[in-house]
Amino acid sequence: MTNQAPSNDTLRTIHDEITRMYSALAQMRFTIAGLYLAATGFLASAWFAGLRDGITSAYYLIPALGFVVTLACWLMEIRTFHLILNLEHKGAEAEQRLRVDGKLTLFMMRSGYPLQPRLPFTAKLAVPKALQRFVSHSFGLNTLYASIAAFWVLALVLG
Repeated sequence: MTNQAPSNDTLRTIHDEITRMYSALAQMRFTIAGLYLAATGFLASAWFAGLRDGITSAYYLIPALGFVVTLACWLMEIRTFHLILNLEHKGAEAEQRLRVDGKLTLFMMRSGYPLQPRLPFTAKLAVPKALQRFVSHSFGLNTLYASIAAFWVLALVLG
């Protein structure tokens, strides 16, 4: 049995499927984050209302539940991020084997974007090179989960 390279049609089919999965995972990570923010808002609102009304049974239960929800959603974000990285790697490999021009690809572009991030509300001011690693969806989502996890821990400890 010989190892034959896949045909271009097969590679295109693989690339199309990788692209579809990549898009679905990217959408899923923000859907989870949106639902997470709604759940956090609901729990925080219930917790503050319980504090105001003197309900002691919710005092520790709600922050504990909030922390568990945060941990679960953050773990899903971490796993989704790693799946996306693997799809980017395989997609770039398929693009390379298809001999697609590097400037026109979705996955090989990861090594260098043609346009650098800009500061908010400006059209021309680029984000300084030292700060560009912080300008990403992943950093933003990790900051979101970490800050809300810290809120729930402080609610449990300081309460």
